[in-house]
Amino acid sequence: MQSIRIEISNRHRELDKFVQLLSMLGRERNMDTPKRTLKGLFFVHAYAIIEHSVYSTVGKTIKIINSKFISLSDIKCVILSLALSSKIASIKDVGRNKLWDKNVELFGEIDSNPMVKIDETLMPTDGRNITTSQLNSIWNVFSIGLPIVPRPELISRINEIAENRRSISHGRNKPEEVGRRYTDEDINKIKNDVNELSSYIVDTFSDYCVRELYKKNT
Repeated sequence: MQSIRIEISNRHRELDKFVQLLSMLGRERNMDTPKRTLKGLFFVHAYAIIEHSVYSTVGKTIKIINSKFISLSDIKCVILSLALSSKIASIKDVGRNKLWDKNVELFGEIDSNPMVKIDETLMPTDGRNITTSQLNSIWNVFSIGLPIVPRPELISRINEIAENRRSISHGRNKPEEVGRRYTDEDINKIKNDVNELSSYIVDTFSDYCVRELYKKNT
């Protein structure tokens, strides 16, 4: 996970420079609109760090599990939803006349007990922006016992960042309209929250891999 930590640290520094730029604009009246616009765009940058943290750590975790050359019978049952994802998806797409053949094929795969080989591009969410709902799905699929956030206050923060980013990227709000709701102090606090959250995500999956918590009886 070290390379991921380095990349996220670099992104944190970029975000910090962005926030420093905002503070340098000061309180001059003619800079009000540009500054509010930049505050809105801050959420696009902040969300990108969270999303990268999630996608990179999940992909790395899957890669680590695959590298252990363990059998299906060695992993926790809930993680079979990842390991057998393509088989499960194929059942959904078949007609009634092929349904039972596919059912037999799925459970035959389990019975044959092959080595675990998970598609490293899989992301166990509904494909929408990363919010607490998506994190809950990921945590459940990997059977992670820890909370999805280090502090309860960050639950609403994740959703706030994702919603602001979504409203800007989908054109519902201009960046200036989003940015005007936040003071410099607010932005700085959100920056620190993003730092804490992204570091927590990497730390959680790093510990998960080191302790091999994907295995049964762990």
